[in-house]
Amino acid sequence: MVKDDKFIDAFAEFLNTLGEKNRLQILFALQEAPRSVNEIVEVTGLSQPLVSFHLKTLRQRGLVATNRKKTFAYNYIKDEKLVEDLLELSSHLEQYSSEETDFDFKWPPWRNCKFFQD
Repeated sequence: MVKDDKFIDAFAEFLNTLGEKNRLQILFALQEAPRSVNEIVEVTGLSQPLVSFHLKTLRQRGLVATNRKKTFAYNYIKDEKLVEDLLELSSHLEQYSSEETDFDFKWPPWRNCKFFQD
């Protein structure tokens, strides 16, 4: 089943949104319960500006929504099945992360370019 470019682009953008470590931490924190920004900061250890920044992205992509109660805003996952699917997908991690990689990384990153090889 071949997919068209529009689908591939949308799917790549979706995976890119989920592929950011801090956003995953936020999603897993929200899986337990709806939380305010301060509660997410407490649970994840991320800074408040960073949490707010990533929540904005997650809201824009339709993954997270906000419910206001008095002066507090509680963020929640719009589709709980999404996190369940992510956890299911993580069962493949061991298969792919257990392989030894033979990559000699040099800092700064541009030193890895073939034009800068020693």
